[in-house]
Amino acid sequence: MGIILRDIVVLKDYYSDQLEHLDLTKRGINLIMSDVPEIFEKKSSCDQAVILKMTEMTPEKLATMIKLGKEANRYKVPLLLEPIAVGESIEQFHSFQELIKYLSFDVIIADFTTILALSGRKSMGDGLEIIRENEQLLAEIANVYQSVIVVEAETVFISAGASLIESDAAQAKGFNLALMTAKYLADGEQEVSAIQHALSFIE
Repeated sequence: MGIILRDIVVLKDYYSDQLEHLDLTKRGINLIMSDVPEIFEKKSSCDQAVILKMTEMTPEKLATMIKLGKEANRYKVPLLLEPIAVGESIEQFHSFQELIKYLSFDVIIADFTTILALSGRKSMGDGLEIIRENEQLLAEIANVYQSVIVVEAETVFISAGASLIESDAAQAKGFNLALMTAKYLADGEQEVSAIQHALSFIE
């Protein structure tokens, strides 16, 4: 399979062991750490993607994320959000609200408890049956934020508004699935098609 992503752009303080599962070198993908939105003006943006991870949020970091995200939206670069601890502090939840206010995310990826916190709901547990029973709730959250929702659990769940897709892919591949889904969405594919395309990519 040919390279569909050349660059993954993240902030300079970004760290995630999830990227290890992408085999970046093997796939010919560069990891670019940059706080400068102008990065998208220097080269074609059609094979780039941006990951914004909400760790240790500060007003300065929030402003930087919004600037970088706006440029990604402007150039139609796939934009993926990893919300962290949104239900654990008012500051984190406020930062999430500001990001959603100014940016359009193709995909939001988190565990079930965090996804619920995005809509102000308390955790109901994160067992597979609980997730399956809340298909409608996940659809509502996906529709509110106009994003595909990827839920990391023992397996991976993907909510595309009207449908909930459960993948038997290992949890470690959930991040890869989210990233590829964002890419295909930015390429103009419909949600279910983008998810199926991404699923075939990680198999």
